Amino acid sequence: MNEKKDSNPKEALGIKKVPFHVIPSKPLLEVGLAMMEGGRKYGAHNYREIGVRMSTYYDAAKRHLTAWWEGEDIDPDSGIHHVVKAMASLFVVRDGMHMGNCIDDRPIRYPDGIDLAGFNKIAADLITKYPECAEPFIYHKSALADEYNAAEIDGPYVPKPGDVVGIRPRENIGVNYLERIKQANYSGKVVEHYDCGKLHCVNLAFHVKVNLYTDEIFLLKRED
Repeated sequence: MNEKKDSNPKEALGIKKVPFHVIPSKPLLEVGLAMMEGGRKYGAHNYREIGVRMSTYYDAAKRHLTAWWEGEDIDPDSGIHHVVKAMASLFVVRDGMHMGNCIDDRPIRYPDGIDLAGFNKIAADLITKYPECAEPFIYHKSALADEYNAAEIDGPYVPKPGDVVGIRPRENIGVNYLERIKQANYSGKVVEHYDCGKLHCVNLAFHVKVNLYTDEIFLLKRED
């Protein structure tokens, strides 16, 4: 007797099985590339054979996250995003836990744990004490680009030659362009714009020119 499968989308959400559809596809593909890189260098699944020292992968993940947090997005050795490299490190650690071959060299625990709840209470008390928070100094924010967000760029700001602009590149921008933009400290001067109205030639440091779209740049200074 053939079992009829329910095709109702709402009913499908209630299926009591591991839901792969909730895993974002693009980050998973990126992790695949990071794991492939490691496999090409050391042999795929080498960590299952030789074991996993927790401190090694903790250090690797922290190095990548620290580099990313300090403004470097792409790992220069692999060309892969630092966040993805950190994710791949954690994948390996978790796999080692499942395999039972992790070398647990974490430090001796504090007798009372790290007391996260206690630290959270101190944080809450500080917020109560200082209810008005000063504006943070954010890497990509310009003092002249008040409350900047990319959605607004296509509207009020129309670049013109001579404008000094800050650059917030799209995620899919080419690695070569990204490196040039980094070297120019994420800023440049508009030298010309094209007929389509949204593509602009920006002169970076060392007189390097790149083509950027309107939603990738915001005004820093305009010569009146």
